[in-house]
Amino acid sequence: MISGFTATSCVCLVGLAVSSCAPERVVSTPQATPREVVEPPAAPVAPEPQPAPPKIAAPVTREATPAARELRREELRNEASKSPGWAFYETAHYFILTSVDDQDFVSELKERCERIHRVIEVDLPDAPLDPVPVMPAPSVIRVCKNAEEFHGYGGAVNSASYWSSESRELVLYDAKDRGGRRATWASLNGRICVEYLCVLRNMNPATWFAEGHADYYSGFELTKDGFHPKAFDWRVRTIQEAIRRQQQLSKDGKPERAHAPLQQLVRFTQAEYYGQNKLGLDGGLNYAQGWSFIWFLRQAKAKSPLWQPAWDHILGNWWSAFLETSDSGVATERAFAGVDWAALESASSSFTLDG
Repeated sequence: MISGFTATSCVCLVGLAVSSCAPERVVSTPQATPREVVEPPAAPVAPEPQPAPPKIAAPVTREATPAARELRREELRNEASKSPGWAFYETAHYFILTSVDDQDFVSELKERCERIHRVIEVDLPDAPLDPVPVMPAPSVIRVCKNAEEFHGYGGAVNSASYWSSESRELVLYDAKDRGGRRATWASLNGRICVEYLCVLRNMNPATWFAEGHADYYSGFELTKDGFHPKAFDWRVRTIQEAIRRQQQLSKDGKPERAHAPLQQLVRFTQAEYYGQNKLGLDGGLNYAQGWSFIWFLRQAKAKSPLWQPAWDHILGNWWSAFLETSDSGVATERAFAGVDWAALESASSSFTLDG
C-alpha cells in the first residue's frame, strides 16, 4: 500500500509500468531486467531527512464549475505553503506541485503535459467529453526533486512514477542525475496517458491497450514542431531479443515460447500480463511486447510492406467498442474479428526487428 493513500496506485517501474484504474485491487509488480533499469538495482541508501511533501486529500468534487476548480486550487496552495521548498503551478488540465527549484524545468513541464495531453486526445478521442472540460478540479502532477524524495513519498524501489486513482495524483521525480531528463519526460508522458484513460470515464481498459499506449507515448520526443513518435528505448532491445529467440525456437521445432502469441497477449488478464501466466513469461517482456504491438499498429501502415488494409482500424475499432460497452473482451472480439493472426504476428515481428 502506498503511504498516504488507501487505494491501489498505478506504478511505472523503470523498465516496467504497472497500472490499474480499479480501486482496491492488489497486484504484485514484476522486476525490471538489468538492462532496462535506470536506477541502480541495489537496495537504496536511506535518504537524509527532508521536509515531507504535502499529502493531498482526494478531490472534493468533479463538478464542472469554476467553484470546484477554485476550491481545489486553494486546497493545494494551502498544503504546499506548509511544506518548505514546494510550489504550486497550474495549466489548463493539471495542477502541479513540485520541489524542483528550476523555473526552466517548470516551464517545460507545463508545456509538455499539455502538449502530450492533446496528442493523446487526438489518438484516443472521447466524443462526449471532447474537448475535455477544464473547469473541474484537475488531477495533480507532483514532481519530487530527486529519487530519494520520491521514494520517501511512497514510490516503490526502482520505480520512476505512479498514478494514484484515490487522490488523482500523478507522482514522479526529476531524474536529471539518475538517467537524465529524458527519463523524467518518458515517465511523465506515460503517466499522463494512464491518467487520461482512468479519469476520463473512470474506466480500466485492457492491460495491453492501456500499458502499450502508455509506453508508446513515453517514447515521444518534443521538438520545436511538437511531439513526434519515436521507438521507446526502454522496450526495444527486450522485445527484439525475444522475437529472435522465438524464431530460433520455431525453427528448431521446440514448443517453448519466448514471447506470447499476439492472439493470447490481447486476452491476457492483468495478472497474466504482470507475469502470472502459464507461458512463464515475465511482466517486463509482456510490457515490451505490448509496446511493440501498439507501435506497429500506429506506425507501420506507411512503412511496412507487409501491412494489410484489414488492420487499418484495429485500434480505432477497439477504442470505439470499449467506449460503447466498457467491456475489454467485447472490444477485443470486435477489433480483431476475421484477422489473420499469423500474418499479423509475422508483420509485427518484422517491423519491430527492423527498428
